[in-house]
Amino acid sequence: IFSSYQGLLLNTAQAIDEAASFDEQPAAPSGDTATPAPVQNSRAASLLAEVSQMEGVEFVLALGRENSQTQEFWGLDNPKPITEFAKETLDNFRALGERLHVGELQQIIGHGLQHKVAVAPCGGSDICVGFPAAVSQEHLRDSFKNILSKWAS
Repeated sequence: IFSSYQGLLLNTAQAIDEAASFDEQPAAPSGDTATPAPVQNSRAASLLAEVSQMEGVEFVLALGRENSQTQEFWGLDNPKPITEFAKETLDNFRALGERLHVGELQQIIGHGLQHKVAVAPCGGSDICVGFPAAVSQEHLRDSFKNILSKWAS
């Protein structure tokens, strides 16, 4: 086994969800016009599982831009502080970009003593990924580019 326990749990949960989606759902009564609830997390869960297997990734957080309550995450016990950081950072840099007329925000990479973090808008989401401080700048950029391309597809 070459992945973290969190990655294994996420992969297991994904497999269970995918198996359940293949089961037939009971038909709704003819007079009932309610539509079944969409499986909104299956794609995000699949992406999170894939990203969690990448070398050096400590956590991943995806925030919905249209619905600020929508978030998917892996590797975080308490996503609230990271969520607030990512939203505030992206909002501040977007506002700065508009004031300076420099175009759309592409990505932000921050370096700390214990961790590195990369934040970027991607499709309808804002993505925040944590890396260990020891990871090289080149590896971080390549990994983050790979994550964003997977998320955008």
